[in-house]
Amino acid sequence: RSINVKRILPTLRGLPTNKLGVKAVSLINKTILENLVKDLPTRYAICDWNLLYSSQRDGYSLQTCLNCSKNRSGPSLLVIKDTSGYVFGAFASETIENRDSYFGTGETFVAKFSPKYCVYQSTRDNQEFIVCEKGEFLAFGGGGKFALHLDKHFKNGISETSKTFDNDILSKNMN
Repeated sequence: RSINVKRILPTLRGLPTNKLGVKAVSLINKTILENLVKDLPTRYAICDWNLLYSSQRDGYSLQTCLNCSKNRSGPSLLVIKDTSGYVFGAFASETIENRDSYFGTGETFVAKFSPKYCVYQSTRDNQEFIVCEKGEFLAFGGGGKFALHLDKHFKNGISETSKTFDNDILSKNMN
């Protein structure tokens, strides 16, 4: 007999405020959060979450994002909203930082959050989970194409089907 256990949702801490002190709206709504906690490793889903970087507060810069996360080791959740209103991203099993080669573990995944929720776990086809070289770009997946690739200004991105996750394109369009 199965037991239906409802997980307690984590608290989202550190949402930026505007000049009037009004908190920003998170890209992660309650429905997305409920789905995410089911797909995250339990040890991360039960903890409260702290916002390290926000383009609204910190501007559009990979280097700023890396600086915001350098004093915080551990996994990260990257959430992006594109110009078409699609929300997608990636769970990084390790701290996002500059490295000379791929890093991360099989717990890393990419996902569509909205308009339809879908997670793409590792296929175990390769170990090409996360790469961030010289602060020039941040990418998830590999095997010839990136599941998600962002430039250093977070202005341009590409999503293609990668062998690492066997994912659909995460955004409405590839670019």
